[in-house]
Amino acid sequence: PSTIGLNGDLFGTKFRRTAYEEACMEGLNVGAMLGRKLQLHNDSRTLKSNRLRAGKIDMKRLSHAGYGIDSIFYTISTTSSRKAHFHISLDASNSMAGDRWKAACMVSVAIAKALETVEGLSCEISVRCTTGKHAATPVAYKIFDSKVNRAHQLAGYLPSISTYNMTPEGLCFETMMKLGVFKAGTADTDSYLINLSDGAPGCHGYYKDRAVAHTSKVVAQLRE
Repeated sequence: PSTIGLNGDLFGTKFRRTAYEEACMEGLNVGAMLGRKLQLHNDSRTLKSNRLRAGKIDMKRLSHAGYGIDSIFYTISTTSSRKAHFHISLDASNSMAGDRWKAACMVSVAIAKALETVEGLSCEISVRCTTGKHAATPVAYKIFDSKVNRAHQLAGYLPSISTYNMTPEGLCFETMMKLGVFKAGTADTDSYLINLSDGAPGCHGYYKDRAVAHTSKVVAQLRE
């Protein structure tokens, strides 16, 4: 996967990277427990309804048919959980460094790990920030796809991703939507976007009311 620079101690102190690694290990543990609970998602549920006036004949009640009783039928309905796809977008701006990035690491890895064991659920994870002169260029990196990656791989390289520059949220979302990065829901699959961010959108030439209004517009389009 494409990531933002994997060049050693990216955050300046060994302690901070170690803290991110510990958060990822915690995410694997939390995800394993959550995955066991989500196993119920795979289970289909069957309901038998008796004493009906239409359906299949209930042989146990057939003998009552001659006594003016016509509720001798039954039906069986089976329900199963819908498929679902999750896209987690991580704000990798400067202000996310420290405890916020630790939390993002833990949550992302936990979700990825939990969904590994549940059939019909998938997950992608991307990070976004800015780069270039004056931090003017919005960039987004897809770093995880549950169809090809495993949660322990995510836990291995997520601590090395730099929290860098600014928050071009709306600009990145709009481009990712146009490129089809965000998967739309279908008749049998629900689609969810989880945005982990700590502040208002903004970067060089794109800030305050303009950035907020544009991001709000893009999010509204994503909800349609």
